[in-house]
Amino acid sequence: CRRFDWESVVKWLAQSRVDNSVLEEKIFEFHLELSGRSRRCLNNASIFTVRDLCATTEFNLTTLKNFGEVSLQEVKQFMKKRKLKLKP
Repeated sequence: CRRFDWESVVKWLAQSRVDNSVLEEKIFEFHLELSGRSRRCLNNASIFTVRDLCATTEFNLTTLKNFGEVSLQEVKQFMKKRKLKLKP
């Protein structure tokens, strides 16, 4: 019988959790990662923080005016980099 290492499990869980400060970051500050068009579209849709973006579906984003496939791919890459996803 192999002994279970709870310390490593707790450490892994702590590392995999999303830091609350990441969720509160303002979308408009990511001018190097998101284009001006993407940031303006999100801002016009009242999506101001990463938390707001996590609560948005891909379908909702595609219905935004001037938010096309390129903007959607930017947002997906932005979220993937932070190990986050859009709402299903």
